[in-house]
Amino acid sequence: LELVRALGNSMVVIFITAYRDFALDGFETGATDYLVKPVRFDRFLKAVNKAKDYLELKRSSSIQQINNDRIFIKSEGKLIKILLDEVLYVEAQGDYLKIVIPSDIYSTQATLKSMEEILSLPKFFRIQRSFILNLDSVRSVNGNMVELVNGKSISIAINKKEELFDLLGIK
Repeated sequence: LELVRALGNSMVVIFITAYRDFALDGFETGATDYLVKPVRFDRFLKAVNKAKDYLELKRSSSIQQINNDRIFIKSEGKLIKILLDEVLYVEAQGDYLKIVIPSDIYSTQATLKSMEEILSLPKFFRIQRSFILNLDSVRSVNGNMVELVNGKSISIAINKKEELFDLLGIK
């Protein structure tokens, strides 16, 4: 319990113990859940899903949509305003997103799925598993590659090529 108090909210904690007496103390430390042995699998799964939901919420709150033309992201301890028209592309890198605009590159802890909900068609398109691109930033298409105005080349997922061509007006 002392260790969890010392760590604060820097991680998700699920207590698994044989002692019911400390359950209240466990929750007062900010623990996500408190399981008493023997633990049924369905109860364990519920606790893990609760932790996953909490982490997803925490990640998604790194991006705040202000209106249809701008967002604020948490990056390097500060809130940064980004105009959506300036976004060239967004790249997933593990638990982080790299958001590229002509003048800078920002990193924030969020999922590509949460960003995809903000950056919608017809202007933005998820070209593959790790990339969302601004269709206005496409300079050229060569085979299964898209070249952006900043020189970045991104491969097109096979199952996305036809839809991309339709959005770009390519026959």
